[in-house]
Amino acid sequence: MEDVLTRMKEYCEKNQLFSPEETLLLGISGGKDSVCLLDLMCQMPNPLVICHVNHGIRGEESDRDEAFVKSLAERYHVPFTSSCVDVPVYVRENKCSVEEGARILRHQALREKAQEMGAHKIVLAHTMNDQAETLLFRMARGTGISGLSGMEPKRDPIIRPLLFLTTEEVYAYVEIHHLAYVVDASNADLRYSRNYIRQELIPGMKEHLNRKTVEHLAALSEKARAYQNLVEEIAGKYEEEHLTEELSGYALDLPSFQELHPVVQVAVIADICQRFGAGKDFSREVYENLCHAAGDRGEKKYDLPGGLEGRVSYQRMWIGRPSHPGSGMRKSSNPESGMGKTFCLNPGEAPDESEELVSYVVRSGMSCETHLGKVDFCIREWTGETEEIPKKDYTKCLDCGKMKGQVHLRKARPGDWFILDETGHRKKVSRYLIDRKIPESQRTNTWVLADEEHVLMIFPDRLGRDVYVGEETKKVLVVKISRNEP
Repeated sequence: MEDVLTRMKEYCEKNQLFSPEETLLLGISGGKDSVCLLDLMCQMPNPLVICHVNHGIRGEESDRDEAFVKSLAERYHVPFTSSCVDVPVYVRENKCSVEEGARILRHQALREKAQEMGAHKIVLAHTMNDQAETLLFRMARGTGISGLSGMEPKRDPIIRPLLFLTTEEVYAYVEIHHLAYVVDASNADLRYSRNYIRQELIPGMKEHLNRKTVEHLAALSEKARAYQNLVEEIAGKYEEEHLTEELSGYALDLPSFQELHPVVQVAVIADICQRFGAGKDFSREVYENLCHAAGDRGEKKYDLPGGLEGRVSYQRMWIGRPSHPGSGMRKSSNPESGMGKTFCLNPGEAPDESEELVSYVVRSGMSCETHLGKVDFCIREWTGETEEIPKKDYTKCLDCGKMKGQVHLRKARPGDWFILDETGHRKKVSRYLIDRKIPESQRTNTWVLADEEHVLMIFPDRLGRDVYVGEETKKVLVVKISRNEP
């Protein structure tokens, strides 16, 4: 057998799973797959943290597993943390399967622990066999190309460095290196769908159809992922040119939309809905029905899951959250104090009679709800070269030292300008919005951060060049938009 560690390093490098300096949180159950992962990752240069999630399902056996993983952490000299979740209660309250409830709570717990421990990535021990099980499960339940893509090697913050290994290869590694592990008795219970696929279906397919069944299914997932990535790239280019924000949603022109291939149409509609946190209630059928609606004439309205709405009006389609009375900005009795306030900020909705004049002083702890999600403002110290600027569209850091006086959250006004580039060139906000093809009806409903002289930020993502963080930065205003989760 070719050296597994070498193969894993090559796989991680090929898929750019992590960089050497990043702290990695390992999700360790104590089973063969996870102890193999632990042993391999301990041979990498990264700082590690071991996390075990106790699902509260198997009583004393669950406690035994947690104690075992803790002993592994001591043996490998890796920091240990754990989290307890109540799967039975979650399953009853959310009417889902035990497998699904356990997965949801486990991922939530791992994300919370990663944030608490300062980890950059969460490392899971899924193998090629797990990938094959996922495909078979989705195919039996009904899925499209996206579902056939299976589990990705990297979907921040989760990475899966063992997807290239079969279960047989993992077990061989465990035996050769004499690694201790625990056995989860529930894995033999065929009432669980995954166990039936693992214990009965795949072995039968390997025996009667093709011994390379697992490898072929994994290869299919890679091909489907490449196809899906291409479709999403085409859809993304279309959205850049034709999708605009209107009211509390997004609008597109139907003539250009109808020129797209039906597969790309579905991808565009799916992306719009997912911006609002579309969950499992949004089936492919929902997306396809909206695509068919694009061919309807006249004006029609469609109710969608999650409180969303679709509207077709001659040459336009709009998808978003319907407006309700009073859904604009709720002004506090003292607009000049933003400390601890939470209010709505829905660009594009008709303002109250005096709303255009409202200005909120931005302070640490201030937050607002938008159609994109929750926006939080925080002022904190900047640590300099040791701290990396977040490379995310929805987290922006502004240099407080370059701001003049108080910073206000308000709507764009005639004459507003911002610094365009490092040479100091100015650009009017109105011209910037025109260049971005923002409809005239929305330009006066665009929110900005401005100091006493000019605009510092145009929501949701454009910063003035003069407030970029630099070597002299001591304090930053962090503007974070938490996108709605499914």
